[in-house]
Amino acid sequence: MGAGDPDPFPADHEGPVRKVGVEPFRITPTTVANARFATFVEATGHPTEAEPLASGTRFAGGTNGF
Repeated sequence: MGAGDPDPFPADHEGPVRKVGVEPFRITPTTVANARFATFVEATGHPTEAEPLASGTRFAGGTNGF
């Protein structure tokens, strides 16, 4: 994990390349559309990170930047 770039982007919390451990997790074999995720968020009150952070290149211009 980390950025091998000698000039990382600190605002994205990039750091030097390093080994990390990841606990086992489940992942669905299918994608979840934005509308379905929005329904889940509204029904459960699940906090998301995308809106409050709104930083980094993926959020430029209010879109996912792709």
